[in-house]
Amino acid sequence: MQIDMFVLIALLMGAGSSGTLAVFAFIQALKKQGTCWFAFLCVCFVFYAGGYALELKSQSLELVLLLIRIEYIGIAFLPAFWILIVRDYEGGSRFKLPAPMFFVIPAITFVLVLLQDKHSLFYINPTIRVINGMTILAFERGPWYFVSIAYLELALVFGTFVFIKGAVTQKIYRRRQALCFLAGSLLPWVGNILYLLNLTPNGIDFSPVLLAAAAPFFAWGFTRFRLHDLLPLARDRIFEQMGDALIVADALGTVVDYNRKASDLLPALATKNDKSVVSAHDVLLPFLVQQELPLPAEPPLAFQVATLQGKRSYTVAATILLDKNSHLMGTIYRLSDISDQVALNDRLLHLASTDELTSLMNRRSFFERGRLELERARRYGRSFSVAIMDLNAFKTINDMHGHTIGDRALCLVSQLCASALRTCDFLGRYGGDEFVFAFPETSEDDVKLVAGKLRQLVCCATINSGTIVITLSASIGTATAIGSELPELEELLSLADKRMYFAKGRDQR
Repeated sequence: MQIDMFVLIALLMGAGSSGTLAVFAFIQALKKQGTCWFAFLCVCFVFYAGGYALELKSQSLELVLLLIRIEYIGIAFLPAFWILIVRDYEGGSRFKLPAPMFFVIPAITFVLVLLQDKHSLFYINPTIRVINGMTILAFERGPWYFVSIAYLELALVFGTFVFIKGAVTQKIYRRRQALCFLAGSLLPWVGNILYLLNLTPNGIDFSPVLLAAAAPFFAWGFTRFRLHDLLPLARDRIFEQMGDALIVADALGTVVDYNRKASDLLPALATKNDKSVVSAHDVLLPFLVQQELPLPAEPPLAFQVATLQGKRSYTVAATILLDKNSHLMGTIYRLSDISDQVALNDRLLHLASTDELTSLMNRRSFFERGRLELERARRYGRSFSVAIMDLNAFKTINDMHGHTIGDRALCLVSQLCASALRTCDFLGRYGGDEFVFAFPETSEDDVKLVAGKLRQLVCCATINSGTIVITLSASIGTATAIGSELPELEELLSLADKRMYFAKGRDQR
């Protein structure tokens, strides 16, 4: 078979296979983000190989130059898509520029080719010659031609370097992927070098053939080794389905990824679109007790902040990601729902500090708060008063009417006394039928007036036991101290207890 027929068949087959792969890749791109750039790369192959096949059989310079413009739809933009494929393979760790930046040089190249008859920056003095039935374009190379070629070669070299590195350093499944992509990247690189060095027969450019031949290697890498499926698979199965809300921020604190749980939980993420930029600080601010999010630069590399969002409680844990040189790469924030634990802790705390029958403070809780108030009074030289109340003949009520009636009496007394106190006053069940009171910043005369009012409330209270009406009564004793010489709480209560028993003896005469 003559070489011209071989080249034409190879070009047409390459264009056809690239077109088929492009359609396949676009279909896959609807499901998997990783195949998007590969689909566009295959389109570039179609324009390059198909246009070059027609160029070789053209009969005029005008038609050749027209076909050149069509070919450069693929040639000009090919290196940009190549770089983006390689960048995705590395997970975006290199070339953090936005994707449009890689198309600046290709766009200039394409415009210059479209306007090639207006300048001498690309093709200079183009002519054609026919060799073995094929039309070969001859021209002098302008300055921008070398720029475009350099960009293409750098893209190919970059891909080759990355895939060689992956084939040597990655784990076994990534190594096979890297080898597959390496084979695909070497073919066009070698073909382009041979053409630039005029080592191809009759000056034919074998680059489009070899580029088209590289496409199946990339397709094999996408399908056989599921190169770009690995990240979405892990994301769908783990990242998206985790019960915790996860937010990933880059080194600048900008949110770059989050799962559905975070979107449902955080209003700032629910309204975020793919193009909007939002910082992790702004997203998490409603969850933080502090006004700014701490971001420790040294170990420990994680911290937790207990927060409350509505009726749900969360912890916000931040884990800092560092590279091999200990440079900050980003932060992963994990919001864990601990509402059940908080509710359980609150319940246990309530049980530990509250009297089950009357819902007042129990003895331990009263002493804890009482000591705090006493210390405050001692610090500022203010008065502090206490009182102890005991129900009269309460044992008789229990013995004659039963403990249920006795419990009703205790609950009634606790409600009456609680309703008569100021917001700063507090009381608790001291034990049995005894109640204890604390009155911050209350003088001795004032506490005696309050004690009298409380006793009067109880003495006016009645409860029914069937047809029998039981009238309650109580005795109360008070104690007051002032200034820095305030005694301990136990001493004040002991004094109030003695006065209560003295009053009880007097009340029962």
